[in-house]
Formats: sequence, C-alpha cells, structure tokens
Amino acid sequence: SKCKEKPMVNDLVVIAKNHVEMQAAQEKLIGLADSQLAEELDGLELATENLEIAVKNKWRTKGLRVALVKARKRFEFYEKIKAALEKGYVIVPNFDLDIFAIRTTRTDPKPDMLTSTWRKPTQDEFEQKTDQPKVGEGENVDPWPTLQREVAKVPSENNSDKLVSEYRAWPVDWQAPDFPFKMAKPQILEGTAKAMSHKIFDRIGVTPARSVRKRDPMVIGEIVHTNGASERVMSFLIVWWIDTSDL
Repeated sequence: SKCKEKPMVNDLVVIAKNHVEMQAAQEKLIGLADSQLAEELDGLELATENLEIAVKNKWRTKGLRVALVKARKRFEFYEKIKAALEKGYVIVPNFDLDIFAIRTTRTDPKPDMLTSTWRKPTQDEFEQKTDQPKVGEGENVDPWPTLQREVAKVPSENNSDKLVSEYRAWPVDWQAPDFPFKMAKPQILEGTAKAMSHKIFDRIGVTPARSVRKRDPMVIGEIVHTNGASERVMSFLIVWWIDTSDL
C-alpha cells in the first residue's frame, strides 16, 4: 500500500473576541508552531541519517533524496509560519488574491519559449512560481518577467511552400514588484515593504483585485507548501487601511 504523508498540523482551536484574547491566541499559535517544528526536525534528521547510511553502503538513493527534500520543505514551512507569528502577523482565511510579488532564489525566470503563428503570446502566459525559499533567502520579484520577442518566417503547416509569421516570446529577466494600487495610503506601501524585507512570505497579493481601484486594499502574505500537485497555503494579514469616512 502507498504510504500517505502525515497531516501538516495537530488539531487546535483558537478563538479570540478582542485584542487581549488575540494576543493570547497568537502565543498559542507560536507554541503550536514550535511543537510542530520539533516534530519536523526529528523527521528531517531521520531522513538525513537514512540517506547517509545509503550513500555509505552504496545503495540506490533516489527515493531517500526525495524524502529528504520533502522533510526539509515541511520543516521550512513551519519555520516560516513561526517567523511570521513572531513578527506579529495574524493568520487570516485564504483569499482569492491578486498576486504582485513572489519570493524566489532563482537568478533568472524559467526560459520557456512560447510560439504561435496566429497570435502574439501574452504576458499572462509566463507567470512564474515561488520556489518557497527558507526564511531570509531569495528576492521578491514580479511574477511576470521581462519578455524577449521576435517574429520569424516558417513554413506553413498546411503548405510547406508558403511562409508564415511565427510569433515567439520567452522570459529573459525578473522585474521588480509593481504594487497594483498607485493611490494607496503610504502606510500600506510602507507596511508591504517592511513585510518584504523580512523575507518570510512566499507570495504577496492584494484583495480586492487591482481592477477595483476606488478602495484601499488588504495586503496578504502567503506561506506555501507544495506536495506534488497539491498546495497548502497559510495566509497572514500584512496591512489593511480602514477609511473611517466609510463607517
């Protein structure tokens, strides 16, 4: 039978109705993260030791290396959660975000080329993903990189004697994050910049989407753990401006 990966967290119900209870809840969550980190560290040390034994005895190591990578990513996931909690960021439900920054250790975006003989490839088709760096590593960049474009003449699929235009595009460099609300309050920009400097969050986005320009946004930081095709996300409130005139 296939061994299933164990659940990511132990059950814990945290309820807070005011700022005093919120502080107590935050401390409980930090304690939970500490407990989970200790458990994940045990798993990481076990995976490391097993790989060392396999290498020493010249056994096949592919499966053990995969297990080690998974154990390390699980440990780093909780390490980031604890770091965010200790900085005072509060866990919130996951939102449908307009992502404008990802954190990555890659020096260049993936150079995948797209081609078409009937349209130009669009910027949206080149969205890059975070590689989920550990705390303090990587840089915050725009998920949509700078593109190089060219047009070439190629034989038509229907008639090899006829030449048609083929539109090509591929990523060549990262772009700096572009905060989507140009007239947001300075406090929102400052809070976002501070969160980026901590290098904790894997993705940062806003809600509502950038198309809703008459409202100041809620800025959310996401910590991500992927396992195959599945993705687990923990969201934290970075900054939110409430205009009292709307109350």
